[in-house]
Amino acid sequence: MSDSIDFPSETETPRSRPTAEIVVALVMTVLSFVWFLSRLSPDIAFGAWQGPLLSHAPLHRVPLLSHWLAQALAAIPFGDPALRLNILTAAFGALTCGALAATGTRLGRALAGPPEAAACGIAGAAMLACTAPL
Repeated sequence: MSDSIDFPSETETPRSRPTAEIVVALVMTVLSFVWFLSRLSPDIAFGAWQGPLLSHAPLHRVPLLSHWLAQALAAIPFGDPALRLNILTAAFGALTCGALAATGTRLGRALAGPPEAAACGIAGAAMLACTAPL
């Protein structure tokens, strides 16, 4: 029999409950998505940034990823393309709020205890979600 104890290596992570960052990020992502869906426009609200997306001008004026997503959503043969674009925008906005919540919780945990860290992440994501668009 060996008297040595096997400790997990530094690269191994123990399987345990989710961290505060993950929980706060998931909760704020879902809440932000519900918030954005409740405020969804039935059509595309025109803004100055959408001009290149709506015209057939040269592609150098529009972000390429936005152009590809708009073209992909417009190519789906059923449903309303504007609604699909709005839902995709709400999903990306909710993911951004979740990422901010995780970052705020991580930074708060380095400076304070777990409840304060969670409050920091929740406050940051809620402020981002409730900020009026420009």
